[in-house]
Amino acid sequence: MKVDEKSDIYSFGVVLLELVTGRRPFEPEFGEAIDIAQWVRMKLQSKEGLMEVIDPRIKPDSNREPNVIMTQIMLVLKVALHCLAELPMQRPTMREVLQMLTNSSSPSSSSSLSSSFSKKMCIDSPPDLISI
Repeated sequence: MKVDEKSDIYSFGVVLLELVTGRRPFEPEFGEAIDIAQWVRMKLQSKEGLMEVIDPRIKPDSNREPNVIMTQIMLVLKVALHCLAELPMQRPTMREVLQMLTNSSSPSSSSSLSSSFSKKMCIDSPPDLISI
């Protein structure tokens, strides 16, 4: 396997998933020969799966701003999945990842990320993951 920017991007996506889920890249609970990326994709096929993948230590509660926190968690999750695109040419550059993460503070950036994410990924994503 040739190591290049796109493989680094994939690895960065794995790190982001580790941060959001609180799990390691390979866990017995995922099943045999299933990694964190495959596990998250499988879980996101159901509406309940979204809350199952988020690390309970970062889930919002009533004392914190739940909408803001969930929006940020969803952004990081989307960026991670974008980085984990099966085809290397569909993965963003690190500059694009940085833009996605730093431009997330404006409400319109979230919807534009959703649009570009779903177009580039060319996959059926759960509606609540795409439309935050």
